[in-house]
Parts: sequence; structure tokens; C-alpha cells
Amino acid sequence: MNVYDIYVNECRIPLTLIAESYESAEQNYLEWCEARGLGGSSRLKQVTQRDEGWLADHPQLAELAGEGTAGIAYWLNHRDGWALAAPSDEPVGELQPHEPFVRCFWIEVDGGESALVSATSQEHAATMFLVWHERVRGKRPHRFTVKKRSRWLLTGNMHVLREEMDAEMMGIAAHSDEDGWHIFPPDDDRVIP
Repeated sequence: MNVYDIYVNECRIPLTLIAESYESAEQNYLEWCEARGLGGSSRLKQVTQRDEGWLADHPQLAELAGEGTAGIAYWLNHRDGWALAAPSDEPVGELQPHEPFVRCFWIEVDGGESALVSATSQEHAATMFLVWHERVRGKRPHRFTVKKRSRWLLTGNMHVLREEMDAEMMGIAAHSDEDGWHIFPPDDDRVIP
């Protein structure tokens, strides 16, 4: 099974489907439209099959595709992720997740040091990282990179970070044996490497 997004001119968000082929994705789309009285065959659309790189950033959709069942993927929430329903079934969630206010960023310093940062933008993540680095190391790093990461890569005992990002907590992720992973402001003493 593969993951497809179908973009329709009138809609700003795609319909995400799990299907065996392009043809079956289009058939499921037409069924979905018919069940809602939308007349899908006359609408201009673009069908995109998601590749392995995209699926690596969306592991739950990759897992749904791996289960071998076709259908429409509906977004439930950041805790539960995606659910699958037949094209003719009532929607079980939203068509797509709402764009989160707080995003996940990975920052790497030349020389190997890194940090996971919860922020509103790359610039905001860099600013918090610089505040933290200067406080902890006594100086700013010479060079570093900031990369946006999918929250869905935060699995296992790091899943709590997704929940804290949903609660719009911003800062640096830190781990302690006592409390596990949490997000703290960059000037918090608990964020010490």
C-alpha cells in the first residue's frame, strides 16, 4: 500500500489516502466524493504519491500503509495521530492536522553538540539555543545549523515532548533519569548537558 495526497482546486488542504495504486487512490477519491455529493470526477485535481523520504517524516502514515488496508486517512490529534476509514464512511477526524503554533527543530553545532528545540520559527529556535549555549558554555557557537523536524520522529519516551509542544511549551528539550524528557526555558538550570 502507498500514501497518496489528492489536491482539489477548490480546497486548500489535501485528502490523504492509503491505496495500492494511483488508480485505486483515484477510485477511493471518487467514492469519497460520491458519498458526500461532491461530484468528484468533474473537479480538477492533482494526485501525489508520497515517497520514502516523505514517509520517514510521517511514520504513522507509513505504518498505516504497511498494515495493508486501503482508505481515507483522517487526523485525530497529536496524541492519537491518524485513523483510517472507508471512503463511504462518515469522517472520523479532520482531513489534515492544523498547522501547529510551536514546531520542532534540531540544532547542530560544528563539533558535534546538538539540541532539540521547541519554537515558533527557525529564528526563534536559534535565539533560544544561543541564549542557552552562552549561559552553559560561556560563549556563542561559531557555526550551527537549524533544521525543522517532524514531531512524529519523537517516539518512545520522547513522546511527551510532542504533548508539550501541543501545549505550546517553548524551549530546549532535556532529559533526567528522574523525570524523563521535558521542555524547559533556555535559562532553566535543568537544561544542562
